[in-house]
Amino acid sequence: MAKWKDWIIAGFPELSCPYFGQTAASKRCAWSGTLKLKIDSKGADFAQTWTVFDDSWISLVGNEQLWPEEVAVYLDKKLQRPPAVLSHNGRPRVRLESGQYEVTGRLRWLKQPQSLPIHMTAPLFI
Repeated sequence: MAKWKDWIIAGFPELSCPYFGQTAASKRCAWSGTLKLKIDSKGADFAQTWTVFDDSWISLVGNEQLWPEEVAVYLDKKLQRPPAVLSHNGRPRVRLESGQYEVTGRLRWLKQPQSLPIHMTAPLFI
């Protein structure tokens, strides 16, 4: 049966996603890693690592008012084609396939905001 395992689960890629809790609803197919921010008077650069087990939408730093620009995706440290950054529930997101990623980008502002919209699931380094 072991030799058939890959063939059997090929139709159910979400089976490779680890659990966050103890229920099936707690499966998470994209796990964020470290988020690094470099903030200056004109904006902020961000870089965040991701481990993706199955096709997933990942949230970027920003929102509708502070939309990320110059977004780049690196898969195993190799630059990929520019991603489509789409709004999903008011949050900028990109869709990634399984793999190890670093996602970078920049937020620009004329006046520094009071706070930054960050999807907090990762350690933060400023």
